[in-house]
Amino acid sequence: MHTLQELIAAPGPKRLKMTFLREVDSNAFGKLLTRGVQDNVAKDQFSRMVPGLIRMGEMFGSIKSLGPGDVVTDDWIPGTGLVVTVNGKVQGEPITDPEFFHGLMSIWFGPNPGDWKLKDAMLDVK
Repeated sequence: MHTLQELIAAPGPKRLKMTFLREVDSNAFGKLLTRGVQDNVAKDQFSRMVPGLIRMGEMFGSIKSLGPGDVVTDDWIPGTGLVVTVNGKVQGEPITDPEFFHGLMSIWFGPNPGDWKLKDAMLDVK
């Protein structure tokens, strides 16, 4: 797969696993996620994503910070939705909106990723 569209269109479950290398305040992490979505989706799509972003904020609100070695996993499970886990513990109920998952993945794989080299490496672009 070489594009966000190919990734989203591929059948079956999908996983994005983040292992933190440094301490990050969970509120700051939430803001970074929101900003990453804003930078990569159209305004109308972003507006539709606000409820999911609020839910993500609530999920991370109970966690004060994420530190070195902490793992956040975003699993898209067909028929279930987006399941977010932190260090193996499921955070809240799944977010079932496929458009939300697409927008969330755009942070890393969209037209304005936070890190182009990371995007290319994750999509195996040469």
